[in-house]
Parts: sequence; C-alpha cells; structure tokens
Amino acid sequence: IMNGELTESFKPQRGVRQGDPLSPYLFVLCMEKLSHIIAARVLKKEWKAVRAARSGPLISHLFFADDLILFGEASIQQAMVMKNSLEEFCELSGQQVNFEKSLLYISANTKPDLVDQIEQTCGVTRSTDMGNYLGVPLVQGRVTKATYKGVLIKVQAKLSAWKSQLLSMAGRITLIQSVVSSIPLYTMQTAKLPQALCEDLDKSSKSFLWGSSENHHKTHLVKWDTVCLPKRLGGLGIKKAALMNQAMLSKASWRIVAGDSGLWA
Repeated sequence: IMNGELTESFKPQRGVRQGDPLSPYLFVLCMEKLSHIIAARVLKKEWKAVRAARSGPLISHLFFADDLILFGEASIQQAMVMKNSLEEFCELSGQQVNFEKSLLYISANTKPDLVDQIEQTCGVTRSTDMGNYLGVPLVQGRVTKATYKGVLIKVQAKLSAWKSQLLSMAGRITLIQSVVSSIPLYTMQTAKLPQALCEDLDKSSKSFLWGSSENHHKTHLVKWDTVCLPKRLGGLGIKKAALMNQAMLSKASWRIVAGDSGLWA
C-alpha cells in the first residue's frame, strides 16, 4: 500500500531490524491474522468460547502486544482446535510460540485423567496459578496479602535504594509523593488490595519519611493521619494507600455506570 492505494506485491530481500519503525505495525498485522483465525473458528462453532457471566459476551482470546490468553472448553477436542489454530498462524506468519513461557490452567473440577491428556495434547506445562498478565496477578482464589506482595516489594526496593538520612525532610516528602505513591497505582486501578497490604505500604512510607530503618527507629513527631491531610488543612498531602485504591476503583466503577461499552473498565 502506497499513499493509500494498493500497488504490486514484492518480496523483501531482508527482514526488518529491531527498532525499525515498521516493526510494531507489522507485528500488529500478524497478530490480527491470529485473531481472525480464532474468530472464524468460533463462528463455525469449532472453538467453544467461554462467558464470564450468563449474559456476558463470548470470550475466546485476549491480546496485548505479544501477551496472549486463550479461553476454551476443557476437552481434548478443544485442545486440538487451539493447537491447530496456533500452528496455522505460525505457518502463515513465520512466528513461533514459546511453549517454555506458556502455562496451562484448568479448573480444579476437571477430572485428573482428562487434565493429563489435555496437557500432553497442548504440550504446555500445567499450572495451578494463572500467574501475572500485564503486570497484575490473575486471581482465581482467595485474595491475601501474599497475592499482591510484589507491589510492596517494589516499593521497599525503591526506598532501600535511597539514603533517607542523607535527604532533607522536603526531599523525602517529594520522593514519597512523586515516586513511591505512584508505584502501586497501576495495580490499584484493577484490584482491591487487602487492608493489611495497604497498611504495610503506609508503614514503609512512614518509616522513610522519619528516617527510620530496621536497625534504627526514630520517633514519629506527628501522627500519620495528620501527615496525610491536605496541605490546606495542615498536612503534607501524602495519600494513604487504602484511600488511593478506593479512588481508583471508584473511577472504574463510574465508567461502568456511565455506560462504557468496553469489556474492561
């Protein structure tokens, strides 16, 4: 296509290099073909997609860049349909599926013999944990503090890289407001964090603010509730983790109530 018009086809002499401006666009075109293959098989009722709710839409796959989640019935026939779809895509595009980084998650209600057969058919390692998708844990059971422990680890790692004793009070406040408070925001937009985890996040910010460490505890001169008040009310404007989480989820809820037609709020 040149200037919006179809021209004669040609064979490229070499592939594009990493960082080439055409690379992302070509990759999107390739993945679009896989989406068409899956959609065609769903339309023919060969691929049995699933519903998140009785009145919800059928979901067969989720794409984001090179991250892919496939949904289907737990049967050998459906496993073959998925495998054949991926093989067809690989033959057409020249791409390959990295099965070493792929996981197979099956409902606990499925018979063990059937689970083993599906695992052998797909050639993918079975997992009892769906892991992370786009940096957020895919929760399929009870949510505990350990579920989102990675958020706390990121905050603590960032704080440990800074020497709080070498920074002024104003510098510590700025870092907490601009950096530490922004780390959990991505997860907070889609998940309700446990209260215990929110308290640990506040505790980390509190210790950094007053220059405390594991081996050296300093006296907190002002109550944390006062520190978290807006500046116009005499506080420092530091946001509590639980309230930030509530605000992020309220924004998503408003989009649902306002009638956003997207699958994801």
